Amino acid sequence: DELIRRDPMAKIKPVKHERKNGTPLSKEEERIFLENIRGSKYEALLLVSLYTGLRPCELPSARIEGSFIVSRNRKQKNTKKIVFKKIPITPMLEPYRTILENDLPKLTENFSLNAYRTIFNRAIQNHRLYDLRDTFATRCQECGVPENVVQLWMGHTPGTLLGNVYTRFSDEYLLSEGKKVKY
Repeated sequence: DELIRRDPMAKIKPVKHERKNGTPLSKEEERIFLENIRGSKYEALLLVSLYTGLRPCELPSARIEGSFIVSRNRKQKNTKKIVFKKIPITPMLEPYRTILENDLPKLTENFSLNAYRTIFNRAIQNHRLYDLRDTFATRCQECGVPENVVQLWMGHTPGTLLGNVYTRFSDEYLLSEGKKVKY
């Protein structure tokens, strides 16, 4: 209301937030990680995180539907419509299907992020939970999966009109791309 003619805050420069990007696990770190989580309470969920790139907050809604892991996309949290994403069970995750089918429903009901994080931190040093997402995205790209498909699996909408509005990949195509994720 023009009580103060000059804004005393005008000369203060806001501190820019520096985003800390994750670091994918090396293949050797991944091997050690798999050894260290074997038999742990959250082994199935950690495997799903590593081989699907699901966010920790998406794990409670994760379920197996045929050849896919389906989960609520939490990136779309500010919309009224609930959006689900489908990620194929890749050749890397397929050997663990029995564990997933037996343990996933029980674990998603009683999910504790603190317990999950504790098991993760014991299994691998110098990494964050989100590094499992970075690992999945990196391995997909290394195995030749197109970037727009990886974005879809990660729960991001491709940033083009074509990707946002017109493109709908068939399950058959997503499964064929998922088969490429083998290393």
